Amino acid sequence: MTVQPFPQPSVVPVPQSRIELVARRVGAWALTSWAWIITAFFGIICLAAISAPVLTYVGLDEIAKPIFFALHFICGQIPSHSFYIEGHQTGLCVHCLAIYGSLCVSSLFFALSKKRMRGIPWWLMVLLALPLAYDGFSQMFGLRQSTWEIRLVTGVLFGLGAAWFALPLLHKGLQEVTPSA
Repeated sequence: MTVQPFPQPSVVPVPQSRIELVARRVGAWALTSWAWIITAFFGIICLAAISAPVLTYVGLDEIAKPIFFALHFICGQIPSHSFYIEGHQTGLCVHCLAIYGSLCVSSLFFALSKKRMRGIPWWLMVLLALPLAYDGFSQMFGLRQSTWEIRLVTGVLFGLGAAWFALPLLHKGLQEVTPSA
């Protein structure tokens, strides 16, 4: 007895809706511009952190306070660990401002290099993160007190390592799953 396959229905192309066409165009744009999007995201965070004390200084507390409060979701904002502009605390502590600033600058260089920057191995990224971890844990356990210079340098090292590791890896992954059309 032979088994016959089910007849295959003929495939009729369905016209695409406007929403689907827009979604495809936005998706294609996002796939080509993702490095610029990341750069803008980190740049906005840094700009917001610096604008909060400036806005407070010029008397625009009604704008500065929500910005400062929103940044609390990504930073502890410890007053003794923060920079001050004209006597007003920045929206991010020194560690976070250094991390997000270096992520912004690194992603800008990555985007300007047309995504040709080679990534670093995972162990080098861990090595660049170790100073930040040591600084944080040694303070947490009361072994020593950190300075703003150490916080700045360790934050920059971590941000550079994270971007240098993640951005080329993300680019490679997007190239593997994106159909070439």
